[in-house]
Amino acid sequence: MTKTKTVTEFAIRRIVVALDPSMPCRAALEAAAELASTLKADLVALLVEDVNLRRLAELPIAKEFRYLFASLEPLDERSLRRGLRVQSQRAKRLMARVADRARVTYSVQEVQGQVTEELLAASIESDLLIVGRAS
Repeated sequence: MTKTKTVTEFAIRRIVVALDPSMPCRAALEAAAELASTLKADLVALLVEDVNLRRLAELPIAKEFRYLFASLEPLDERSLRRGLRVQSQRAKRLMARVADRARVTYSVQEVQGQVTEELLAASIESDLLIVGRAS
């Protein structure tokens, strides 16, 4: 009796990369864009707005260290929203530059939630999830 092996072809068609304006993210994004270009895969940038930050901003004792001025300031929801909006715009511009350089089409998906849960959910819907690592 001869056993035959069934080979299942696996193709990476959708790559999701966690996006933020940090340097580790940039390296992960560049790797994801190069891979997407090579594999002719869809590239999706995932921006997660951490709901825990919003909860923190609601606390009366919440403070924010502003390293540019070396000062500790109250953290309020309005300034947090403004900061998150600026970071989101910066991350989207980074995504556009990297994707253009790699000549890949991309989309940006913005979600609100807990970062770990949103990354896990994105991994289920993609063939490959790429996340930068802080050194």
